[in-house]
Parts: sequence; structure tokens; C-alpha cells
Amino acid sequence: MMPDTFQIYQSDLTGPELDEALRNIGKVQQSVADAAQSAAEASKSAEDAEQAAQTAKTYGTIVQQNQQAIQDIADNLDAVQGAAQNAQTAQSAAAAAGASAQEAEQWAEQAQQISQGALGWYATPQALRSAHPTGQNGQWAIVGTTDTIWVWDGDTYGWADSGAQMDLSQYYTKTQANARFGTVQQVQQAQSAASSAQEAAGAAQSAADAATSKVYTAIFRASGWAEMGSGGYAQTVYCTGMTANVVPQPPTVQTTGTAETDKAALAALACIQAVQTLAGRVRALCYDDKPATDVTIYLTEVR
Repeated sequence: MMPDTFQIYQSDLTGPELDEALRNIGKVQQSVADAAQSAAEASKSAEDAEQAAQTAKTYGTIVQQNQQAIQDIADNLDAVQGAAQNAQTAQSAAAAAGASAQEAEQWAEQAQQISQGALGWYATPQALRSAHPTGQNGQWAIVGTTDTIWVWDGDTYGWADSGAQMDLSQYYTKTQANARFGTVQQVQQAQSAASSAQEAAGAAQSAADAATSKVYTAIFRASGWAEMGSGGYAQTVYCTGMTANVVPQPPTVQTTGTAETDKAALAALACIQAVQTLAGRVRALCYDDKPATDVTIYLTEVR
């Protein structure tokens, strides 16, 4: 059904121009869409710019509020930059101080051990052994006949000459020390008397050594006996000063007056039927039973 009336659009375009316009409607629509997209992007850029401005304003406020602190950092920039190195240096110094303190403590402990182990001065090895038949590692004494330090040897269970010489030239005797509180003449007299007394004591000791016997000490551990192929047991131990030429009297033990201790020592000694002297050592032989306990025997050589 056709409408009763028509609205006619009167265009100034010619027919060809109108055809061209109709053909370009799609391009016009795309241009409108592109313009809308550009407007949206411009709006987003404006928002970003506003946010950036707000951020800048915020940081500006922070800088303004902390202006003094920032200035302090600038004024002390060298110190700030060197803080890490200074901290490392301080740490190294602390470590060095700690090591020095530890070393000092170790030396103090060692000095204490040395002083605690000192047993004093003895005229002869026999005097030392008589005063201290047994000892423990770390103990030491000065023996006058050798002028050396003797130490307790836990391996051989006896006193051993370390060979370390004692230089006493810079030390005073008790008599000399007491004399220093007197006059110079008294000091000189005391020194002379001390020298004479020392010479006399040395001569007397030499004469005594020549006229008396020499005693060797050997300690045999209960766990040290080895079974011999022909039967019985044998054990060889170190013995200070012993030589193969020494021909000792039968071995003895030192009694204490305590029944149980003396019985055990004598029972152990009874198990030893023979001894052999070697260079720096003594070999003991048990043809039947071996000692059930440690035993210290004394071998006497008559000169």
C-alpha cells in the first residue's frame, strides 16, 4: 500500500555527486567513530595528567615536610656514604679485640697451669722421686744436680729429664734476697757465703752420689702385660737413666703402712721373677701369673 504523501528532499547535489556521497557514508561513519575514540583517549590522558599532578603534589608535600632531614643528609653525605665502611671497620676491630682477649685468656690459663704444676727445687732426682713417687701430667720440678726441668711423663709413669736448662743467674737465693734489705757490705758477705755454701753443697752431693747407691724407678701397668710364646708374660717400660750395663739388686716396692695397699704391691711384685736392663728401658718377666694391679718397682744399683 503506498503512502498518501511523500516528503521529498531537495538536494543541491547533482546525480553523480549524490551517488558519490552515498558511496562515502561508511567512511563518514568510521571518521565519527575515530573522533569518538580520540576524545575518549584525550579524556584518559587528562585523567592521567591529573593523577600525575596529584602525585607530584604529594611528593612535593613530603619533600617540604622533610626539608630539614633532606638538608641534613646533604650536609652529611660523606658520612652517610662512609657509614657502611665504618661499620665494617668497627666489626673488624671488634673481631680483633675479641681474638686478642681470647689469646690473653689462653696465655693466662697456660701461665696458671704452669704455676700450678710447679713442685719446687730438689737436689737430686732421687730426692724428687722420694718426695713425689707419683704425679700427673703438667707437674714439673727443678733438679739441682742437672740444673734442668724434670717433668712427669704420663706415658712412662715416671719423672723424666726434659733437658731444658734453667738460667738462675738473674735470680737471688733466699739468703741473698734477705741480704738486700741490709747494707751493701752485708749483701756482699751474703753473696760470698751463699757461693761458698753452694760449692760445698755441690761437692758434698758429688761425694754422696759416689758413695751411695743409685735407684731407678719403673712402672708396670696391669694392662700392659703381653703373653710370651713359651708361656708367662712380659712387659717393657721406659726407665730414666737406665743402661744395659746396670746390674741392679732384686726389685723392691715402696710400702705405705696401709695394709691393703702394701699387700697389693707385694703381691704384684711377687709375680715378677726376673728383670732385664736395657738402654732407657726395663723388661720384666712373669713366668706364672701376671700382676693384677699397677706396680712401681725400684731397682737399686750399688756403685
